[in-house]
Amino acid sequence: MKKLLSLFLLISLILISCEKIDSSLIGSWRLNETNYLITANQDFTFTNVFGSPWKGTIKIDNTNLNPMLFNYYFENVWGQTLFASENVSFTFAGPNRLEIYYENALYLLEKEYIFNISTGLFKVDGTAKYQDRTLQIAIELTMPKVELKKGAQFLVKDGYNFMPYRHLWLNNGGKLQTDYLTGDIMDRLSGKWNISDNKININLKNRASDIYQYRFNNDKLLLSKEKNTKEQLPHHISPFADKISNTTYQALYTRE
Repeated sequence: MKKLLSLFLLISLILISCEKIDSSLIGSWRLNETNYLITANQDFTFTNVFGSPWKGTIKIDNTNLNPMLFNYYFENVWGQTLFASENVSFTFAGPNRLEIYYENALYLLEKEYIFNISTGLFKVDGTAKYQDRTLQIAIELTMPKVELKKGAQFLVKDGYNFMPYRHLWLNNGGKLQTDYLTGDIMDRLSGKWNISDNKININLKNRASDIYQYRFNNDKLLLSKEKNTKEQLPHHISPFADKISNTTYQALYTRE
């Protein structure tokens, strides 16, 4: 009986030592930025599709537009990527479908176009239609590129808002609240958190738990997770999977 009691106490102590909270993390943390840290396993040219500037020509009918005024980004509401300026946008709605917003009208181009991250080329040549109106679209652009040497590391913008925890309140007793983003919907959820094996475990009610490596320094908290299979990589990195030895997803939070 005494042996069983001693064993029970030993197991309890192990569990307590493995799962605990770090009091220095208690507080309010707001998400500041997210990115991927990639490490090259060879010399290669990386296409930084969410970077700038894009170079080349954009022509609508007889009007030339400055590509320096455009940015490539992901729209949470519709789950689509766009290449847009303040007044003009190109929405990638499918391999044979490009939506063009121009002069307060939405035109549709139903023709195959080139959008190749591996080569860094975006090319369109065709006619877009809106009711009885048409536009001639001619685009040939090269995406931003970065030359990486073997062993070099580079920060790549997330772009897709993959980190759902937009705001974290880490409270005493292992309790937490978070502003949780799904698509364009933000919910206030509650759950628990703890530290185990130098990792932070986030457990929300009715959702799968998440485990992250963490580092912090007073007012900065960095959560990270390895993403080393091609299936885990987002589409703007996966074309270069065989040239990358390690990919770490990172989310930087600032203490409020």
